[in-house]
Amino acid sequence: MLKITEFTLTKYKQGKTPSDGEVIWAYATTREAAQQKNKAIARLCKYIEQKDPNRHEYYDGDFVELTKMRRDAPFNDNGEVIYKKPITGDTKFHRKAIQRLARYLSKRDDEYIYFGKLPLLERGENCYVLSLRSTKILNVADKEKQIKNQIRGKKAAITRNINKAKKLRESYKATLFPDEYKTDKRYISLVANLYKQKKRLADNRKSDIGTIPTVIGGHVADISGLQGMI
Repeated sequence: MLKITEFTLTKYKQGKTPSDGEVIWAYATTREAAQQKNKAIARLCKYIEQKDPNRHEYYDGDFVELTKMRRDAPFNDNGEVIYKKPITGDTKFHRKAIQRLARYLSKRDDEYIYFGKLPLLERGENCYVLSLRSTKILNVADKEKQIKNQIRGKKAAITRNINKAKKLRESYKATLFPDEYKTDKRYISLVANLYKQKKRLADNRKSDIGTIPTVIGGHVADISGLQGMI
């Protein structure tokens, strides 16, 4: 068994989720090597993102605005813009200045509260997200062990259900109707589950190591170079 880490860079549209996008780059390496390459891979993905002229990003606008809102306004009230001024130069200076003005006015007005901000604008539609997940590459011995563990687990589940059914049946023996356990919904459910579990056990016993995936959970990146390390 070889523990690996898979990196994937996914591109998706603004307003959607990464699951709606496409993986544009993937790389798999050993877990130890991944810790050393983590920062380099992050820089590479950032470079790929910045090369996209249509990438989605937020940026400072070219104006500041002052908004006033009643102190008892509902939470979804956006207030009223009472001042708006174009700016040039250092945006940090203008942002702090309008916020100081808002605090000054808020302290002197019992009815309204004021907010000063430099609005964030956005452009582009392509979003990127770098994801990583840890998984394992299995060899033949690992696959055989997995089949044995599955069989062992199914047997244990069957034994638990049989014991529960026996216990339920025994509880009816002390009643006036000892055979009524057959109509008990809990007993019927346990018996039905036993048939399903026995079928699953039979399927597991017929399992071949070829039916078990080499990489747990699947993979996107090329792992051919890693398989020789098992």
